[in-house]
Amino acid sequence: SSGINAEYGGTKRLQAAMKRASAPTTEEDERSKNLIIFGLSEAEEEDKAGTLRRVRKMFTQLGEEPTTAVCERVGEKKDSGKRPIKVSLESREALRSLLKK
Repeated sequence: SSGINAEYGGTKRLQAAMKRASAPTTEEDERSKNLIIFGLSEAEEEDKAGTLRRVRKMFTQLGEEPTTAVCERVGEKKDSGKRPIKVSLESREALRSLLKK
């Protein structure tokens, strides 16, 4: 143990190095705030603003009003009209709160 401490310059530096190594990357951090909604039908002329309104209404019905960074349909539009919706929330805590509902 003392050899490792000496190599990293002491316990505090070792702890800092371990924290950096275990910290999620930026992409992982961003992905951990994403929610994918399946099965919500798509209006014929639905745009991003319309999708966001529908998602916010659904969140309000659940008693939640998280800050939404991105809200968009994923994939190519098809006749089925039920493309998944990717919602990026401001925080992981907001996502956890929604998932508990």
